[in-house]
Amino acid sequence: MKNWNDYQIILAIARKKTLRKAAEELNVNHATLSRRLDLLNHQFNAVVFERTAKGYLLTELGQTLFAAAEKIENTDLAATRAKQSLGTDLAGKITLSLPPTIGQFLLGDSLYQFTQLYPQIELTIRNTFEIESLDKLEADIVIRGQNHPEEHLVGRRLIPYSLCFYANKEYLLNTPRQDLRWIGKPEDSEFPSWTHESAYKDVPVGLRINDVLGRHQAAVAGFGLTRGACYIADQEASLVRLESAQPVPFQQIWILMHPDSRNTPRIKRLMDFISEYILKQRDLLEGNL
Repeated sequence: MKNWNDYQIILAIARKKTLRKAAEELNVNHATLSRRLDLLNHQFNAVVFERTAKGYLLTELGQTLFAAAEKIENTDLAATRAKQSLGTDLAGKITLSLPPTIGQFLLGDSLYQFTQLYPQIELTIRNTFEIESLDKLEADIVIRGQNHPEEHLVGRRLIPYSLCFYANKEYLLNTPRQDLRWIGKPEDSEFPSWTHESAYKDVPVGLRINDVLGRHQAAVAGFGLTRGACYIADQEASLVRLESAQPVPFQQIWILMHPDSRNTPRIKRLMDFISEYILKQRDLLEGNL
């Protein structure tokens, strides 16, 4: 194939497994993508994808074309990263990806302050719990709570954040022991193992919420006991720690960039700025306040 768009079609369908999702990824309609796939099959006089109950799966020919497409994609991305890293002044675009909880409860107004200090830097903030790819230029800098980031990335391990057990103080005071309930995740059992570290291991889960902010807000509203990050819960006046509860380190906070960006002044400056700000929040993150 000589047309890069054909390779993009193979990449999108292989990764998304359905024509609908692949069409959304490529910003084309479903019918157009279906016709393009038919043309690919005709071009090779063979089937590139096999349609199954699990979605569109690569045939042997498709796997060969997919491997070639990935090589071209990686070369293109490397060239784009090299272009974006050019320049010696503190100007240009930066995309920062971070979890909404870190943006809201930890960094606060600091990123706005950064834009005031460096008005020639155009900062885009992506608040998401998804792990966005530095390799694919989905972001220039990512902040993640994890213990083992990808080895090829460069950056800094900052501070581990701790978890502890909390409840709305009125809920804890006014609810009989037999009526207490934990707020957990959808996959939690009735008596999850993590509750055994508390003084309320005999209390079942009564409410399941898949979002960490949702669980925090439910606890603030007095809907149950919760396990939460200290840097979030300790800032909420209505929450108190459960009796005998002690903060336990959970994950490291990392700030990461792609190796191709390590010498880009604007990216280095934002890395330094965020690192310094987070390091000042050690007591909050470790649950020492």
